[in-house]
Amino acid sequence: VDENNKLARYIDTLYQMGTTWGNKLGTLSNSSKAYNELAAPRQDLEAYISRSIATLRGMEEVAGSGPLKESIISFLLYEKELVANNFVMFEKFDATTKDEEVNAAMDKLRTASGLEEKKLREVQTEQVAYAKKNGFNIEQTQK
Repeated sequence: VDENNKLARYIDTLYQMGTTWGNKLGTLSNSSKAYNELAAPRQDLEAYISRSIATLRGMEEVAGSGPLKESIISFLLYEKELVANNFVMFEKFDATTKDEEVNAAMDKLRTASGLEEKKLREVQTEQVAYAKKNGFNIEQTQK
């Protein structure tokens, strides 16, 4: 259970950081439009993902945790690409940027995020398998 919880925290923290970025985007869209302020949370997110991948790759397997760990790494690699290819574009926007351009960037981000749920389900599937293999249950929650 402890190993599962430790591994699950990577996803939970990533979710919280992504939510922070998204909330900041929404706030800026409705106020100052100083989108360059998105750089710091995006950089924090990228650094967290890179650190997490390195840490996970260096972890020993515990009680058959390899497939779960690999599914989390795969999810983090997906998120790393998503951030690099879709978050940065917002940072060049400012108060003079037309709403249509911002909306197009948001649409591109939504489309690019399309695989996120599938990748997360893959992690959840491995989490359930790991729990079954080790004699405990996982509470399934939706975010």
